[in-house]
Amino acid sequence: MPHDIERNKIPPTGKLSPFNFPHFKRICCENGLKVLLVEHTSLPLVNLELYFKASAMVDPAGLEGLASLTTELLAEGTSSRNSEKIANELEHFGIEYSAYADWDSIHISLSTLSKYVDSAFEIYADIIQNPIFPKSEVNRVKAEYIAERQRVVDSIEKVVSEQFAETLYGDFRYATPLSGTIDSIKNIEQKDIKDFFKKYFYFKEAVLLVTGDISEQQIKSLIKKYFTKKGNRPLYKIPSLTYNKGMTTAVRIIHKEKAQQTQVYIGHIGIERTNPDHYKALLLNQIIGGYFLSRLNMNLRQDKGYTYGIHSNFGFRKITGPFIVSAAVQTENTTAAIKEIISELRRITEKAVSDEELSNAKGYFTGVFPIAFETAEQILYGLATIETYGLNDDYFRSFREKIDKISKNDLLEAAKEYIHPDNLLIIAAGDRTQIEKLLSKSFNIEVYDLYGKLYDES
Repeated sequence: MPHDIERNKIPPTGKLSPFNFPHFKRICCENGLKVLLVEHTSLPLVNLELYFKASAMVDPAGLEGLASLTTELLAEGTSSRNSEKIANELEHFGIEYSAYADWDSIHISLSTLSKYVDSAFEIYADIIQNPIFPKSEVNRVKAEYIAERQRVVDSIEKVVSEQFAETLYGDFRYATPLSGTIDSIKNIEQKDIKDFFKKYFYFKEAVLLVTGDISEQQIKSLIKKYFTKKGNRPLYKIPSLTYNKGMTTAVRIIHKEKAQQTQVYIGHIGIERTNPDHYKALLLNQIIGGYFLSRLNMNLRQDKGYTYGIHSNFGFRKITGPFIVSAAVQTENTTAAIKEIISELRRITEKAVSDEELSNAKGYFTGVFPIAFETAEQILYGLATIETYGLNDDYFRSFREKIDKISKNDLLEAAKEYIHPDNLLIIAAGDRTQIEKLLSKSFNIEVYDLYGKLYDES
């Protein structure tokens, strides 16, 4: 093997691979349903994704997890099919079905062979329009949710992630997991699920995303034939954002007995997905901790060997999501690692990045971008992104050009605006007997257990 390979550099950028996000048709149906269609006839497949603009953000207080639970229960029985019949029919026709709620919308997806599209569409429409939410199924799925919540403490990364969100967002909905808490899930009754469905699952502002071997006329005909309910526009308001900011002078330790390493989360409130500086934030994050050649990875992994990997990310949502740096670090290097992370966040706000850093990050972004939309599922995700956040139809087609125009000064301005090294929330999960004394020498600390309860030292 050659010994002159520079493994800390990427090869010079060659000619960019051609990329053109597929053009799509916008169709408006009689029942108010909007359709985005990408015709692709190379394979005999049809992929559907219906998304509603309600989300976990409309969960009532005390019933967090209601959107997720309602969405999962759609396929557990309709007025003409029980859950067993639905499962058997999906299997018979080779249909892949999934449904979930996130922070910005509710998604119901289906993939089928084009020769079965009529049958698949009939089942799909029945699930979406006529669920009855049998009490036995409600109780079963609730029990599964509760069991899953009870297992969270087995994953230290989930514990850190959830306590980070709870501390950062306070009383805001983001502070509670998408699927709710054990108490909120127990509070949800069959009537709550039926009421939620009646209020939020309507077609007037829903969007059906379609890719594959199907024509505009076919999709119009199928919608007219099977999607017969119209529904009313719901009356709801997304709450405004309030949150706890956290301080660098305070560190939360989560005690995990006999932990072999420390899981670290450091961050603050980021920016919303619709912010015009979104492109700058993406590129900025790439340089901070978004890929192998990022500053954080080269410092803490390659240079100092504190971790096998470190990552930063803006959680882009309709309402402002978090900016997070996360890593699992060697226990004895916990304090040093946290200080290095803070130092890198401060450095990015004080001096422009180098020409090489900018070129490498742009090259990586623009080089891998085409493979992000190779599959039907990826194209559906792209369409959903455009609709969810109200982006221009050419958003993905112009993406590389927008990234390429960003200058070093643009990134410095973005860093000063969106990276806050003096206003961080820091959580370190590990064995307190090994890390508490180390951290207390540099930070004010509080110690919590895996369930988020503050240890009483009295």
